[in-house]
Amino acid sequence: MMKANVKRQTIKGKNRIGLMRRFFCTSTLFILSLSLLTSSFAQTSQNEDVIFRALQDELARSMKDLKLKDFEKPYFIEYSVEDEDSLVIESKFGGLIKSDHNHSRILFTQLRVGDYNFDSSNSYSGGFKFPLEMTLEDDYMSLRRAVWYVTDFAYKNAIEQFSSKKVAKQSNPDNDDDEEKDVPALSKEQPVVSVEKRGTLQIDKEKWEKQIRAWSLLFRAYPELQESTVNLYVRQVNRYLINNEGTKILEPSLLITLNIYAKTLTSDNHRLTPSRHIYAKSFEEFPSTEEINGVIKSLAETLTKLRNAPVFEGKYIGPALFTDRAAVQLFLQLLAPNLDRGALVERLDRKVLPTFLTVVDDPTKTKFENFRLIGDYKIDSQGVSAKPLTLIENGVLKTLLTTRSPSKEFKNSNGRARSSNGGAEISNLFIQSKGGKNFAELKQQLIETCRAQNLKYGILFREIDLTFSPAGNDLSVPILAYKIYVDDGREELVRGADIFDLTVRELRQILAAGNDAFAFNILLGNGHQGDGVPASIVVPSVLLDEIDLRKGTTSKERPILITHPYFSKK
Repeated sequence: MMKANVKRQTIKGKNRIGLMRRFFCTSTLFILSLSLLTSSFAQTSQNEDVIFRALQDELARSMKDLKLKDFEKPYFIEYSVEDEDSLVIESKFGGLIKSDHNHSRILFTQLRVGDYNFDSSNSYSGGFKFPLEMTLEDDYMSLRRAVWYVTDFAYKNAIEQFSSKKVAKQSNPDNDDDEEKDVPALSKEQPVVSVEKRGTLQIDKEKWEKQIRAWSLLFRAYPELQESTVNLYVRQVNRYLINNEGTKILEPSLLITLNIYAKTLTSDNHRLTPSRHIYAKSFEEFPSTEEINGVIKSLAETLTKLRNAPVFEGKYIGPALFTDRAAVQLFLQLLAPNLDRGALVERLDRKVLPTFLTVVDDPTKTKFENFRLIGDYKIDSQGVSAKPLTLIENGVLKTLLTTRSPSKEFKNSNGRARSSNGGAEISNLFIQSKGGKNFAELKQQLIETCRAQNLKYGILFREIDLTFSPAGNDLSVPILAYKIYVDDGREELVRGADIFDLTVRELRQILAAGNDAFAFNILLGNGHQGDGVPASIVVPSVLLDEIDLRKGTTSKERPILITHPYFSKK
């Protein structure tokens, strides 16, 4: 039976796997003639990748012969395989707690009955892609058996869905309230053929175990921290994609993720947990040991300083200056998720940002100045080539990220399907400022705006919590927040403040932007496990017209009862 240990961003919970099991129990397997296997195998080049051979042979056979009496044949079949070789190493306080090597090979199958205008799919992403673990060995017949097995189920599921949809349409043909009734089911796109050499994971495991231990040992210099963890995820993935339209892709990719976590409790028992995440697409591009040492020490020192900062009291409604990581999170959490048919879909050709800001998504870029971006790619997860895309021009929304699932506004894909479930995501997102100011000028404008509103201080944010999953309708908890006093411009670090009711619509009220630029890498989705969607964002500092800042309502933790044994004098 099918197993459910598949990546979380591609499977929406165990309920779908349960559905598949129940369907198998209640349905009769539509057995295809296995006698064709030998002849098909003989006609295939023995020099071709064995996974491709299994996919191609079963694809050709299914398109030709897969049909249940009185039901339609499939018009579209797509197979994708994620062949992943990975290593996870984790250490706490100098001790190794995990060092696991894993190899997985997951097949995802999408099969549609009907035609491009009306078919069996019934979800926003174009239909569930049935997952199945394949053999880890390059055994042609075992691999092909898996493809046959899941195709059979996907076909029976498709004809059931298609029959239900036809009945619903026939029973209510004049449903004028259905805005999507004339929208095609699947966009027609140009097939792409791109076959690269398979990548292999080559890593000195013992060397990296030693290094991760050494990095986690650095936290022993900071007695104020109760918890700390350093973990390394290295993932070599070979992605296969093939469909009956002629698309054929083999794309290798390597991604290295280093996560650095730390935790402390304040004197009033509130938890503080900022973190740092470093990404690279090759070991040659990975930062040096000294650079990582600096990141760890900076994080620990920042956390130590923050735990002793005064608590934000009262309420503040007024302008705020976002810079560095805070500016990144402002756009990453509020704007980026809404570029995929979110809250902005009804604002096409209308103002969504001030006129001095333009937003471009560019998957062809690999660097910004000397910073290595990780959001670059050539072909998306649906086999569509990706090109630079101007989303917002001089503040006006021009287009959105689209996939092969058409909508009323967008009939074709612009190559932004970034995950196995067909969802659209940003690649390298550039927020470009025209006529920007330097930081000193922005800070002075903040002070002048506060003085005009009879406010004693303004607010400066340097960091917003990045562990928050961007949802597009809220901003996560500030980590580094400062009061900027109007009388002398001094900065006072405060903690325990929350931002209320800040949505993407408030971005129209940005008063000014900087001439600076902050580049940041992130894995969207389940990124802290090293297997999210790689993306990058480049943003300037921005001065926002108004925020609502209040004392946080996070619950307290139980205090630590006795001293950490390492720092105890006993």
